[in-house]
Amino acid sequence: MENNVILAKINFFMDLSDETKIWLCDLEKNNPCFRNEIDLDYFSFNKEKWKIIFVNSSQQIIDEFFLDLGLSKEYLPKIEVQDYYSGSFVINADIIISSGLTLLFNSIHGFSGVPQIYEGLKGLKTKWNESIRDIISKEVYQDLKNTYNQRPPRVTVDTKIAIDTRPLLDLNERDMRSQSAQINVGLSRHSFKLENLSEETISHLRVGLLIGFSKEKLCEFENSYQNGINNLFAHKSITINLCDFLDKNGNSFDLPREPVYIVCWVEEGNGIYFFQFYLDY
Repeated sequence: MENNVILAKINFFMDLSDETKIWLCDLEKNNPCFRNEIDLDYFSFNKEKWKIIFVNSSQQIIDEFFLDLGLSKEYLPKIEVQDYYSGSFVINADIIISSGLTLLFNSIHGFSGVPQIYEGLKGLKTKWNESIRDIISKEVYQDLKNTYNQRPPRVTVDTKIAIDTRPLLDLNERDMRSQSAQINVGLSRHSFKLENLSEETISHLRVGLLIGFSKEKLCEFENSYQNGINNLFAHKSITINLCDFLDKNGNSFDLPREPVYIVCWVEEGNGIYFFQFYLDY
């Protein structure tokens, strides 16, 4: 199983709002038969519902943030809940990215910079908190209304979110360079050559080609022309004709009759590696 890399740690807290607690106390004072059905067990009993709301709302916020940085949809980091418990109600979660995508992430760093991502994630705190609070508040509002046949306060819960982005700082240039690429790549206007420089067989390789070079090109995997290599033995090489690289519609790779930049990516078990070529005509 592929390991995951933590980009940030999230702590989410929620409780009934002060207005709601006062509202419940007033109901109890004015009704001798009142029974408080909304206590701490209420949050625990509905924990799966809060977890789903938290994950879905958080994932939407994170997706928007990283899409703006140029990451494509299929390579977006994920929200993963680690644990949740009641006191009031607390969820601990991580923003994760698969270890095989850290080189891709490092390529984004080259354009955006770690400080932008670091500060950007922290800057999501208010928007993130309000998004989750509004959804949960509506759910609790409806539960209270159905339980007591009266209208509760509009904002029924208080929520807080803390974002620890220190793990992101571990993904620096020094750490990324420790994943050495044991491959050599060559490209002409007619063929692609890949050489295994390591002492071990490399299996299940994917190779992609894209015309042009920009920040966006580094993430347009779904639009690349691809070919697969099952096994490449130690110190061996393989040559593939460019016409054998196909896009998702089955079209062959075809170079324009002019000088052109080509982005080549190679994916194997340790990561994704990028190469840029300029081919004259």
